[in-house]
Amino acid sequence: MPPTEGCSPRVGVRTGGATPKGHPREPRRARLYAYGQRTASAVCQLLTSGLSSKLIREAMGSRADLLPGTLDLLILQALSLGPLHGYGVLSRIEQISGGAFLIEQGALYPALYRLERQRVVLGAWGLSDNNRRAKFYRLTATGRRRLGAEAEKWHRTAGAIAEALRARADEA
Repeated sequence: MPPTEGCSPRVGVRTGGATPKGHPREPRRARLYAYGQRTASAVCQLLTSGLSSKLIREAMGSRADLLPGTLDLLILQALSLGPLHGYGVLSRIEQISGGAFLIEQGALYPALYRLERQRVVLGAWGLSDNNRRAKFYRLTATGRRRLGAEAEKWHRTAGAIAEALRARADEA
């Protein structure tokens, strides 16, 4: 998409086209991409994109930014619930996060490939529900151990941040 005048060329809006019949996502959804950050330039791009204010509110308010290093953890958690093909992993992450995270395919598939090379997940070709060839991924024993370790690390980090945010000026 060409940048709008006055807006950074590194941010923009993508709107989804038609989705398959019966697909759970809306037929058009504004997706903000700003290399991991919602910035003033991204807001500028949204406001000058011609999208309705409802789509803009959805793009800005309903999604959470994915922190660095958490994609692998989310993939491992999704696969801990059962084997899935790539698109199934995307859908499961969106489901278990309550719609807060929408992972782009351009981020998911390299991460799955990396996890497969690390022998954390195992991929095998099979047929999807609609009889199409798809690669199904499942956790290995190493993957289950890594999920446990990463989840524990995440809980410690989140707890420490929560504790720091509870600090009051008179306690410092």
